[in-house]
Amino acid sequence: NQISSLTSLSRKLNETKELQSEIGIQSISASQLSRKLRHLEQAFLDAVLQHCIAQLVRRIGLKKATKQLGRINLVDSSTITLCLSQYPWALYLPTHAGVKLHLRLAFVDGLVHPDKAILTPAKPSDRTQMDSLIELDRDALYIFDRGYVDYRKFDEYCRGGTRFVTRLRYNTSIAETYERRTIPQGSPVLRDDVVRIGSSASRSMTHPTRWIETLDSEGNLIIIL
Repeated sequence: NQISSLTSLSRKLNETKELQSEIGIQSISASQLSRKLRHLEQAFLDAVLQHCIAQLVRRIGLKKATKQLGRINLVDSSTITLCLSQYPWALYLPTHAGVKLHLRLAFVDGLVHPDKAILTPAKPSDRTQMDSLIELDRDALYIFDRGYVDYRKFDEYCRGGTRFVTRLRYNTSIAETYERRTIPQGSPVLRDDVVRIGSSASRSMTHPTRWIETLDSEGNLIIIL
């Protein structure tokens, strides 16, 4: 029902006899709800998320989830700053604590829904969660940002047939160029090559990938792999 606060939730229960009968309590205060939320276990929240995902998949249908491009999985993280004195275990900056929400969103038939969520301390890099969020799956196209750059993982995806699109840092090196594709006149694409990225034999991919350059709305160079 898109209820926006614990106070509104408390009021809704206190005013709705049918809801009281359904869940077996007559009233609950916002402070009681808050205390309950603080003590919820992660396993319970994961179970609720997976239940909601299962309902969405049943409603959308598996055929829509695998046609044409297949599922598009968007992977990214958000850092949530916390009070250092209250959460010393989550040290992030010298004066701040923080946690990081790593999220995989499934984009299917114009709808977006959360598909997997992982909560970690904020300090470890995004790529530490690549094994959990990016699976070897021929029916999915994964899209993620520059925080998830790992040449060894990219080679693993190429071997297993997992398709991915990611941004690269500006200082990414090209070890070898296999093909320079012709750019149509007036195209927003500045460069379209087939390359093997890396700076040395020990720090490079073994599989070729497609390197595309374009500009964003402010004229900054964007490199897409």
